[in-house]
Amino acid sequence: MEVPARESMTRILAARFPDWEHASQALESIQDEIDNGVQVEIAPLAGGGTTAADTLLAGHFAEEQKPHVETIVREAGGVIVADVDERWTRPRHGASDSPNPTRGFTY
Repeated sequence: MEVPARESMTRILAARFPDWEHASQALESIQDEIDNGVQVEIAPLAGGGTTAADTLLAGHFAEEQKPHVETIVREAGGVIVADVDERWTRPRHGASDSPNPTRGFTY
């Protein structure tokens, strides 16, 4: 009997910064201290009461990198606004377009 390989845990983290400079500082630190090839980007954040200067940093990180990323974000003046297990973003096996009362909510 073959044992399936353990899926590596990946987190999707997003952080809000007061400006582009703080987010850029965090991005550089993440690339220097964690991995230059990590998937992480910064972009302007607007809407919902935020100012035009607010900036969002978001990326995919291995589970074991999460504490270090959180420290970098805090030290650069950011606040984590999303922390999601990447597996939650994938479609369920066997999911279809037809309503099924045993899967999720129905409205």
